[in-house]
Amino acid sequence: MNGTCAKTFENPAVSYLPIHIAEAVRRCSSFGDGINEIRLTAGAEVLIISKSGAERLSAVCTFEDMRHTVRSLSGNSVYSHTETVKEGYITTSEGIRAGITGRAVFENGKVTAVTDITSVVIRIPNRFPQAANELYSLVKRFDFKGSILVYSPPGGGKTTLLRELAVKLCQDSNLKRIAVVDSRCELSGSFEGLNLCTLLAYPRHKGIEIAVRTLGAEIVICDEISSSEDVSAALECLGSGVTLIASAHGTTEDVFRREAVMKLHENRLFAAYYGITALGENVRGKITLARDVKI
Repeated sequence: MNGTCAKTFENPAVSYLPIHIAEAVRRCSSFGDGINEIRLTAGAEVLIISKSGAERLSAVCTFEDMRHTVRSLSGNSVYSHTETVKEGYITTSEGIRAGITGRAVFENGKVTAVTDITSVVIRIPNRFPQAANELYSLVKRFDFKGSILVYSPPGGGKTTLLRELAVKLCQDSNLKRIAVVDSRCELSGSFEGLNLCTLLAYPRHKGIEIAVRTLGAEIVICDEISSSEDVSAALECLGSGVTLIASAHGTTEDVFRREAVMKLHENRLFAAYYGITALGENVRGKITLARDVKI
């Protein structure tokens, strides 16, 4: 039974689990609230994270369950996901990202493989159609021409917010040429039928460059600006008159200590910063205009 995949369940995340774990997830008290994460650790009880908090299930994840889940998430082709597994994750076609941990194999100082996988954290992209209302109003306040950085601690809802903003921008009567740079294939799970360009699995900086140089994008949306290459590509948006809606990890107290954010702020890329304070059907955030930031 443990090796049978639960493809009959409607939740795509649950469908990747062995049947006995899938059944335990569906029976948990958090299931109706919208699960944010399913955390599997070999030899331990399954842990569910929802807006209600954490819940430990009676189901125990075995090493065979772990192997089954990884195979299922990778479409029975773990080899084809080698590059992302080395980076610590697998992303499915629905935009579900699973964090992967195990034993790293090094060669010449670089990770070449990950073996003996012991933990899988499945992050579930829930839809909140009204979540981007406030952020959209901020974008519109700048007449779609002011770049904005969204920030929160990890797991604070940045990806959800950017996904819903992209959908809302596509539905606006004032049509814009929009490109989404989805480096980890988790932003674009709900973009079917929308008039936008999606750059899947591109390195973030390369995707931004392509969106600006060859796609004629007026608005570029991307997640988790962090590297020096990302900064250089983001500054190309500034020089090209392209609006960038991006995100970064951090709280109000520490986000401006991040080197990438400081560099972009010094170059006056962003018109405003949006720190997520409440996540749900209607996301709320702290809006800080760039001119009011004291570093």
